[in-house]
Amino acid sequence: MRKEEAYYLQLLSGYINNTISREEAKELFDFIRQEPEAYTRLINREDIKKKLISLAGNEHFNIPESISNRMRNRLLAALDQTDNQSTVQSEKTTVYPMRPTSILGKPWFRYAAAAVIIFGALGSFLLLQNKKANTTPVSIAKTQTKDIAPGSNKAILTLGNNSKIILDSAANGRLAQQGSTTIIKQTNGELVYNTSSEKPNSTAIAFNTLTTPRGGQYQLTLPDGTKAWLNAGSSITYPTSFAGNRRKVTITGEVYFEVVHNASKPFSVSVRGMEVEDIGTHFNINAYTDETTIRTTLLEGKVRVKLNRQSKILVPGQQARIIQEPSNQILIKAINTEDAVAWKNGFFHFDQANIESVMRELSRWYDIEVQFEKPVSDHLYGGKISRNLNLSQVLEILKTNNVHFKADGRKITVQ
Repeated sequence: MRKEEAYYLQLLSGYINNTISREEAKELFDFIRQEPEAYTRLINREDIKKKLISLAGNEHFNIPESISNRMRNRLLAALDQTDNQSTVQSEKTTVYPMRPTSILGKPWFRYAAAAVIIFGALGSFLLLQNKKANTTPVSIAKTQTKDIAPGSNKAILTLGNNSKIILDSAANGRLAQQGSTTIIKQTNGELVYNTSSEKPNSTAIAFNTLTTPRGGQYQLTLPDGTKAWLNAGSSITYPTSFAGNRRKVTITGEVYFEVVHNASKPFSVSVRGMEVEDIGTHFNINAYTDETTIRTTLLEGKVRVKLNRQSKILVPGQQARIIQEPSNQILIKAINTEDAVAWKNGFFHFDQANIESVMRELSRWYDIEVQFEKPVSDHLYGGKISRNLNLSQVLEILKTNNVHFKADGRKITVQ
């Protein structure tokens, strides 16, 4: 082996053992980018395999060349995309453990974030290997009669007269007429409000509520053309047409908005005592009652966040966090906005999340009950998982990160 390859082997081994410095990490991933053939030789060395075996707890572990090449290609793609401040959109990306002293937000983190792709691809492969190698595998599916499918587009529309329409089973086309507004379910399932050109009569305006159950999501176009995406266990209440000089809606849970800006008729969202006012905007609000903070994330334009006598204006790339009692303060933080709307794009995204936070997200999307058998550890997790996977697949991914479960129907116990 060339001397320089021996050096990079040492760096790779150090990365696996989490003992290298930031500068060494940068050097390692520059090498992986520039010397793909040498990287392939390294990742297939027996001593490196043994280290990976010890991490995976799988004595039958083997890395075919196709897997090794796929890991390298995904890593390089991740490095290229993080250079452009974008994220990896992989169909099945595993989560990886992070220490409480995380380096998220530091300039060199792009190397660590991309580096996990090595073990991300590896984790998916290990999952397949474990199923084949063990004669008596511990399988999530073995403890439940039927796997739990991911959530889907489903919601209930409550009209002004309190009648309800189950949208996932309703036929496409015209659903109802509310004053001068026609409610239509489009072929893609989206709910659309078409208002006639005549000026709406404020006394005839009705209020509708769109509600997604646990395990559901839905997209809505409001009477002014504003688009709203509802995550699981969420709702939005709105008028069938916007009369007067304001457009105001109320939400629960999590909703992403793309607002049609109208300076003469501002758009505002009320939730749990907070108000978000649009100033030409794409933004996401996460206000689940089982979360300790309300988070408003701005992707485009400007919003004003108001709580009691406090008022803060956000610019793109910022998130306002309101920590509920006792402080009730608005805190502003710069974040990667794509992470906040990963759910809308088909992913769970975890960033320094503890296992309780991870399981709360899973419980809403898969409509499951979660309980903990013992005190929760202080381990933190980060990464992405597709929301299109069945629950057992997600739990298997988490198991590779030393999280274990017992499943009984829709009840999941974290052990």
